[in-house]
Order: sequence, then structure tokens, then C-alpha cells
Amino acid sequence: MPKIWGIEHIFYLIFWTILGVATICFIKKKIKDEKTLTIITKCIGLLLFMSIIWNRISIAVVAKSALKLFPESFCGTTSLVFSLAIIFGKKDNIVLHSVAYFGIVGGLITIFYPDFIGQAPSIFHSRTISGLVHHTLTVYLFVLIILTKSFRPTYKKWYAVVLGGTCFMTYGLFLIKVIGLPDAMLIENPILSGTKLYWYAICGIFLLLYGVFIASWEVIKILIERKKQN
Repeated sequence: MPKIWGIEHIFYLIFWTILGVATICFIKKKIKDEKTLTIITKCIGLLLFMSIIWNRISIAVVAKSALKLFPESFCGTTSLVFSLAIIFGKKDNIVLHSVAYFGIVGGLITIFYPDFIGQAPSIFHSRTISGLVHHTLTVYLFVLIILTKSFRPTYKKWYAVVLGGTCFMTYGLFLIKVIGLPDAMLIENPILSGTKLYWYAICGIFLLLYGVFIASWEVIKILIERKKQN
């Protein structure tokens, strides 16, 4: 049975880390044409879209419920919206600013602590591997659009994060009250059983991380600009 930080998990992390670093370095160094960069980015977005659809179908088949086709978690919903914003949106569009930070935080946490990894005898079980892949691609895509400047973090678009979180919570209430799911977006239950980590606690932690990231980003930009002037 696969375990968190078991041999399968470690090999997965090593494989994707090597592949991710190698491909991003290649793209950054060798691909200079803007049109080609856009095509590559949108192709990765398409892969993300396919992986989240694969994941939801796998979950729905096992649960024998079409209702499970609806992504009910922040990560699943983020992967879906993030991929569509990349595929159909322009560079640095406002939807990216509303979901990208959810993606990097949730993606990194899940990659390093995939609590679902033991749900089947093999890491290659459809639900397990598709879950890992869509989280991994979300992180990869975030790094890619940052380095290729398709996405430019800025404190001036803080409202997009608040609006995105509000939309996610509204969607969660819709899934619970209208569709009939027992929980969505951690509205009813904590992320870890027996803890106080309900949605409002997670929200506070996320906003703190977001604030630190944006502040650090702005400081780095100022330092780089001053260095160029000198």
C-alpha cells in the first residue's frame, strides 16, 4: 500500500522534479519566440484540464455517483478554473490572479502530503495518480507562467484573490445546499479530522502566505530595478 513519503511517493517526487526543472530550464533558455511560448503554455494548460477531468471521472466511477464529477475541493476547482484561464484567456488575465495562488499553495501541500495516496494498493490507481498529476501540473504551470512573464504578481490585483475565494465558497454552498453533497470547500468539516482547521482558519493562513509572497515579490522588483539603474 502506498504511503506518504513511502518509496512510491519519493520516486514520484524525484521523477517530476527532474522532469519539471529540466523542461522549464529548456523552455526558459531555448524558447524565445512569444508565439511558441504561448502555444507551450496553453498545451500545458490543456494537459492540466485533461488531468482534472480524468481525476473527476475516476472518482465518480469508484463512487458510482455522477455528482462526484463536480470538483468539490479548492484544489480540484482551482485546477479546472486555472486550466481554462490558461487555455482561453490572455496573458496575465484577471482570472489567473484569482486562482493561481490557490493552486500553488494547495498544489505544493498535496504533492508533499498527499493524504489520498493510500486509497488503493498502487500509486498508479486511476484516482491516485490523476490526483497527483493534476496537483503537480498546477504547480508546474504556476512556475512556468511566472518565469515566462505570462503572469505578473502584483499587490494591485489583491481584490482578484478575494473575489476568487468568494466565488469558490459560493460554489461550495451551491454543491452542499442544491446538489446535495455532504461537504465542499471545507465548509462543513476541517481539513484534518479532530482539528480546528476549518475554512476560515485555512483562509487566514492562506492570506498570510499570500501577503508575505506579494510583499517579497515587490521588494525583489524594487531591488532589481535599482540594480539596473546603477
